[in-house]
Amino acid sequence: MVPPQKHPGGDEYLGAPGPRGFCRLRSVLAAQDVVAAQPQPYEEVRREIAEKVLDVKIQKAVEEYAEKLRALSDVRVYLKAS
Repeated sequence: MVPPQKHPGGDEYLGAPGPRGFCRLRSVLAAQDVVAAQPQPYEEVRREIAEKVLDVKIQKAVEEYAEKLRALSDVRVYLKAS
């Protein structure tokens, strides 16, 4: 996390100045309790796992198809020098 910085006007701000100025630090959150992660039953997460696996397979197939199209393409550029 970026430590708060002093703005030339004296106010405390979070982060470095950007194109829109500083980000004003308005509130602070604190953790009240820490809960350890617990394994979930397979039946509860089965659908979510299947969706993630399907997403990965689809992404891989799209990337392979795009690579195949690039390999088969013959691109010619006809531009006149100006």
